Amino acid sequence: VAEPLTLLVELVRQLAIQYPQYQDFIERFRRSLQETQATRSLRRQEAQRAAAAKAAVRRQPESEWERAFKNLYSLLVSLGVAERPLLLVLDTFEEVQYRSSDGVAELLRFLDAFQRTVPSLRPVLAGRNPVYTAASGPDTMALAHAPGAAPGARATRSLASTSYRVENRELGDFQPAAAQELLVDRGIPPHL
Repeated sequence: VAEPLTLLVELVRQLAIQYPQYQDFIERFRRSLQETQATRSLRRQEAQRAAAAKAAVRRQPESEWERAFKNLYSLLVSLGVAERPLLLVLDTFEEVQYRSSDGVAELLRFLDAFQRTVPSLRPVLAGRNPVYTAASGPDTMALAHAPGAAPGARATRSLASTSYRVENRELGDFQPAAAQELLVDRGIPPHL
């Protein structure tokens, strides 16, 4: 995910499907997110032309994210669903892992900031590769339960510095009843 705000744009698009009676209101909010995203994209392109500017832009995204999160939380309050769990499933997480550890770190900073503003957020990262857990060294981590991983295999830091509980689950053939049970176990009501 080159620009994490794209996740919010998609989330809001899906909210409009769930709450068609608020579609106009939600669509205005989605457009404002897209404008913020476009502005950040332009700044990123400019930063790529100047290395010093690039470092400054990458240190400042949280304030823009927090503004977008607060606006999203206001939208959820307006819809009357702010206290209900907000399930955010990010599939094919291995694509983010494959691209760079910096991309993983930025996505996790994004999710941490998102959850501070919207406490009902329930992120689920799904992918074909294991998620990493803390190892003995400060800059590396062992692969957690990685099928076929060499003993002592190491990867760059990712989820070690976040507040998320990490579970690697081999899902195999995941039947609908088992999927529903897993969601209920995680605090997601069955009617969602």
